[in-house]
Amino acid sequence: MTLATGVILHNRYRIVKLVGQGGFGAVYRGWDTALDRPVAVKENFDTGPQAQRQFEREAKLLAGLRHPNLPVVIDHFILPGQGQYLVMDFVEGKSLTTLLSERGGPLDEAEVLPWMRQICAALTHLHTHTPPIVHRDIKPDNIIITDDGRAVLVDFGISKVYDPNKGTTIGAKAVTPGYSPPEQYGRGRTDPRTDVYALGATLYTLLTGQPPPDGPDLASGADVLTPPREINPAVSAATSAVVVAAMMPNISQRLDSTATFERLLAAGRPARHAPPPTPASALPMAPAPAPITLPPTLPSANPPAVNRSVPVLDKLLGVAALVALVALALWAWQFGGGAGSGPEPQTGDIRIVKRGGVVVEQVYVPAGSFMMGSEDGEENERPVHEVTLDAYWIDRTEVTNAQYAACVAAKACSPPESSSSYIRGSHYDNPAHADYPVTQVTWYNATAYAEWAGGRLPTEAQWEYAARGPESFEFPWGNGASSCRLANTSGCVRDISQTGAYPDGASWVGALDMAGNVSEWTNDWYDSGYYARSLAVNPSGPGSGETKALRGGSWSDDGRVAYRYFHEEQFVYRDVGFRLVDPLSDPDS
Repeated sequence: MTLATGVILHNRYRIVKLVGQGGFGAVYRGWDTALDRPVAVKENFDTGPQAQRQFEREAKLLAGLRHPNLPVVIDHFILPGQGQYLVMDFVEGKSLTTLLSERGGPLDEAEVLPWMRQICAALTHLHTHTPPIVHRDIKPDNIIITDDGRAVLVDFGISKVYDPNKGTTIGAKAVTPGYSPPEQYGRGRTDPRTDVYALGATLYTLLTGQPPPDGPDLASGADVLTPPREINPAVSAATSAVVVAAMMPNISQRLDSTATFERLLAAGRPARHAPPPTPASALPMAPAPAPITLPPTLPSANPPAVNRSVPVLDKLLGVAALVALVALALWAWQFGGGAGSGPEPQTGDIRIVKRGGVVVEQVYVPAGSFMMGSEDGEENERPVHEVTLDAYWIDRTEVTNAQYAACVAAKACSPPESSSSYIRGSHYDNPAHADYPVTQVTWYNATAYAEWAGGRLPTEAQWEYAARGPESFEFPWGNGASSCRLANTSGCVRDISQTGAYPDGASWVGALDMAGNVSEWTNDWYDSGYYARSLAVNPSGPGSGETKALRGGSWSDDGRVAYRYFHEEQFVYRDVGFRLVDPLSDPDS
């Protein structure tokens, strides 16, 4: 029985209206009378002792989550004999179901993919949490698009803790026809790939305007998944292939993670800029795994017409071809060879490297020129001057705690200094923060890591070019002002975010977190007047100095990429980290 409007729960939360109801519980819009703000109240009907223990455990776990594409859990309580209650921030906006209804048909791929990549980032955050959390109820109803374009994954009603030792999720199962994979119907073990399927099914609905067949029907062969491109020819072949690969009924054949899902969606997007000409001084690429991206257009997945009496077989062969293409791309991405084994890398290509067994993504920055500095910023950003750089690879995100820990384990790096003066920051020893930027590191720590990893800290020019590109944008995403949808800058999270949490704020080459989050060490000595005498080609900063240059601002700044400041090499702080480059030529040579 649902709660009536006006009921006060826990002497604090007034029920405003019923938002939705299912077999396991209900969701209400409420009002927090203590803080005078709207809240979402999730009610679970099961009040048994085992359910209460499970609820208490999960509520405490969810309350510790912080991600821009997830609501914040602010309270939880149990009313004996009545229900269990989870109180979250109320997310203002429209669900994807509502948007589909308003449009009366499929949504545009270019509009949808940024939302899906944001949800991928949120799910990766859940799946890599310690312990991992599987949402298990992803569907258009449970994704809200806010007025500023942020996609938020809501309703943790049947989220469950994943126990890798048992190979399953702990707790009762529930299904949503069309969006739940076969294993969620009790025909196998669920794990994070269960969410991959559901997100693929959600994207399928958005691109075609219709829900996919039920998972058990796909698994049994009673129905066949028609690729989205065959229903809506406006869908790109690359995106259609990714959706099909995410929705494989057999969990072992499915895309392996939401991180892979996000990478493939990003790889299929058209480049924002054509790569500039490569100067003759650019050297061949050093041996490294060849980057593989899905092309923007693919050959038809359907084989040549033959005299066949079973139309379902045509669809099966078409799906198999699409899935084989994605599988080949994934294999090459992970195990591709080095120079000479593939085409010349293009702007924004991604490659995978391993440092001490830890996977790191890098993006390709082609050779070219840009206008460095700003006439509208601080005095040390002047004069604006043209700089030409050779090509290089740069880490897609800041170096994480997990990546730095591999260097510490190899006894090549010292652990970062500890700090308890803020919420997350460099909680280096906390497994839940493995994918947050390592901070509390000196310039010496950063260069020790770089030497161990076989890379180097970027020059100021390399860092700024990767952030703003040949059009010399004011921010990584362009000339529009910062927003909490694009970056963790002033007034947003008010603390350090997980790396890569703002995919819509990517730079022209796909580098992430180049505005806000943490400031980053560079290799250059700092001189406020250096720009007036900077070299025009591959500048590497002054020959000496007393301090080192830092770039990128932090979560307390506005995110302008021309902003620069400095600190002594032994300086440590809670919002200072770094990332590496792998130059194709040495800027010091």
